Amino acid sequence: MRRITFLLITCSTFLLLSSRGAFADKTLLRELMEKKEVTLADGCRAIYYFSGGDENEKDIDSIVARLLEMEYIEKSCREKLDERLRRGQFAYMLCKALDIKGGLTMRIIGTRERYALREVIFLGLMPDVNKAKYVNGMEVLGVLSRAEDYRSKKGKYRRVRGGAL
Repeated sequence: MRRITFLLITCSTFLLLSSRGAFADKTLLRELMEKKEVTLADGCRAIYYFSGGDENEKDIDSIVARLLEMEYIEKSCREKLDERLRRGQFAYMLCKALDIKGGLTMRIIGTRERYALREVIFLGLMPDVNKAKYVNGMEVLGVLSRAEDYRSKKGKYRRVRGGAL
């Protein structure tokens, strides 16, 4: 049942993101759907396009430079583009892109991967069912779909315990 629900969410994500113009270049969506191992470069491209970046921009170095300028990623990410994307890294980028302030700890210490992950799970943007350290392409698409919903309902989004919607 969970797999069917996940498949339906992913297919609707593909249609939703491609129809709203968040991803005019649908090749990234297709690539993410097929990937079992998403790299940090893939995650950077996804967040860049999600946050309104130029879809014609294909050069990963300029995308990373723009994300660094917007403070969506940390400086150490520039050397790690070929590594697999961790859940905490993706949550960090998502919190920055959606301007999620977080709870007391995030407000005092600042956005860190650990607390960003806890916050996006608390908001229901990322499921808490997967204990894996890394994300796959389908999970990235599912999270981006929920993030698009969150962005459209900013301030009215329902916080859910356990990360389930």
